[in-house]
Amino acid sequence: MALWTGVALAFLALAGARAATPPKVIILMLADDYGYNNVGFAHGPLNGGNPEMKTPNIDKLAMEGIRLERHYVYEYCSPTRSALMSGRVPIHVNQNNDCNSVTSDSGVDLRMTMLPAKLKAKNWATAMVGKWHLGARSPSNLPINRGFDTHLGFLKGGEDHFHQDHCAGGPDRERVDLWHNEAPARTYNGTYSAYMYSDYAIKVIQNFSAGKMDGEQLFMYLAWHDTHEPLEAPPRYFYPPLYKDNTATRLTYNAMARALDEAVGNVTSALQRANLWDQSLILWSADNGGWLVPGGGSSNYPLRGGKTTDFEGGVRSVAFVAGGYLPSNVKGSVYSGLVSVADWYATVSKLAGVDPSDPAQGVPPIDSLDVWDDLVVFNNTVSSRTSLPLSWQCKQADPAQCFGNDPSFKGALINGTYKIIYNPSVADWWQGPVFPNASGIAKNGDACKDGCLFDIYNDPTEHVNLKSAQPQKFAAMKQLLLAAGRSTYQTSYADPAANECITDPQAKKYFGNFIGPRCFKHSPVPPAPPPSPPFSLSHGDTCLMATHNSSTTTHMLAFGPCTAASGHWRSETMDNFLVWNNTEVLYLKLNERPDKTHSTLPDFCRRGEVYLNPDKGQGKTLQGFVYDSKSRTLNSSICESRCLAADELKVVKCGTDATDKGWQPIPP
Repeated sequence: MALWTGVALAFLALAGARAATPPKVIILMLADDYGYNNVGFAHGPLNGGNPEMKTPNIDKLAMEGIRLERHYVYEYCSPTRSALMSGRVPIHVNQNNDCNSVTSDSGVDLRMTMLPAKLKAKNWATAMVGKWHLGARSPSNLPINRGFDTHLGFLKGGEDHFHQDHCAGGPDRERVDLWHNEAPARTYNGTYSAYMYSDYAIKVIQNFSAGKMDGEQLFMYLAWHDTHEPLEAPPRYFYPPLYKDNTATRLTYNAMARALDEAVGNVTSALQRANLWDQSLILWSADNGGWLVPGGGSSNYPLRGGKTTDFEGGVRSVAFVAGGYLPSNVKGSVYSGLVSVADWYATVSKLAGVDPSDPAQGVPPIDSLDVWDDLVVFNNTVSSRTSLPLSWQCKQADPAQCFGNDPSFKGALINGTYKIIYNPSVADWWQGPVFPNASGIAKNGDACKDGCLFDIYNDPTEHVNLKSAQPQKFAAMKQLLLAAGRSTYQTSYADPAANECITDPQAKKYFGNFIGPRCFKHSPVPPAPPPSPPFSLSHGDTCLMATHNSSTTTHMLAFGPCTAASGHWRSETMDNFLVWNNTEVLYLKLNERPDKTHSTLPDFCRRGEVYLNPDKGQGKTLQGFVYDSKSRTLNSSICESRCLAADELKVVKCGTDATDKGWQPIPP
């Protein structure tokens, strides 16, 4: 007994005691499609840090916090986010990316209690910033109705970083995906994503610090869009590569990571200015590994594979815990125990003094484990979690028939030090320390389509398949995987009261050029906003005005006799852009910060402005383009130019010739 008591006391001396009071601030940060090798700090097996990366803020947080060597996520976006917010591993909540469609009923089941709703029961203020990707079929699915007090971000899975246009195919292409609380964020878009989201996060921190939010503590879910495609970054973040290979995708990805790093630093600085840092806890993780596709730009070296695979490069995320709230004895330590992204649900709930259980009818219970006591032991290797199902995707009705009968079957599970994986994809590459590079993609492995067994403690890079050498272990792991497959649950639950859905043309008419929910409780077609006053601007006997072509449903600006019938701006887009002239212009200016100037154009020429030369448009429709800050050119290409909604426009007068020529601002 005396020996055991001595061991226990020694263990407790190494562990940080659970604090009597919860953190004042908890921020969960997710980086999007972030490569395992795309940070400067040393982490994980065989990774000494990437010297080419300029991520000093992220590196400092990690090195002064707790680096998580075995933190697991799903192989792509929405399921990881679903696990984080629901406390269920992905196979028990959502394994698809169907939330890329706003009509989908996947995501997090409405009967599951999301983490922010748990915290609100304990009087926490809650905020969500950035990428949602958890369902937007009806207003009930929106962040503001899932426990968040405020939200600014986009609803689907990806968009242009500068203009927030949805760049994937389908009916939403070219529409703006940006939402603020209960409506389209019409006054926010047109700013690089890392700027916009860090600015809003800082605003939330300032409001909380000033007592302008209801709650004694603050929980923020900050889901960055960097470094998801399209690969875009403001010019000032680009820098010469460390290596002679000037692969464009890698350089752009590095610039995006640098922009994200600056944004992370701005948020942590705001906590320090508000005297909240010592009471703050931050989790930082990637939502999945970097995507190893042509043009992807990221690297998961030395791990195998990447996004869309269950190899370590796809599911073993770069992650750490930081903040002044951490016990001093574990700062700078490494935790190598097994952690699931779903475990933060119970861990955060317990820290906040909330019961994490969620016994909702019709859905699986939570899988989340409270790992706090494991984390606060210096350099701990022991975990409360010993097993973790990673995925199960099969088209067979009987899970037992998935092995060998479904060529697309995919599944993986970790138990102890072993991992079993069935992976039909060939995206199982090993990358070198400089990747991507001009030499192209590394040679594929065998893809494990018939199953592989790895000892991921001793072989973290998954080079040695033990299936043949340890057939009994493989058979036992296969049975564990099958049991996990029999327990799968895929969210397909919609708000039963929101059964009146509008069509795509109706949605476009209602939301204008923005994406929004499609199904409502009371009306199949919500009332359209009232039309704005006629758009008209006098210049002698001629006027600049809006016109509408009912046959083509397009809006445009015309310059002609004031007696001509002027159209009305509805909540739709202007399809014809305007002529640029840099000596005398009238320009329609989007809401944009005044410090965004570009040396290649006059100071008033900021990204997102449309330029008009009145002398070129007598009696005919004007044409033109939008200035794009990424390429510093005038263009109108899809996802590079800006479609303009009428209520975002403001006419101002400017130019090198300051003489008043009769142009007057349009009345508000």
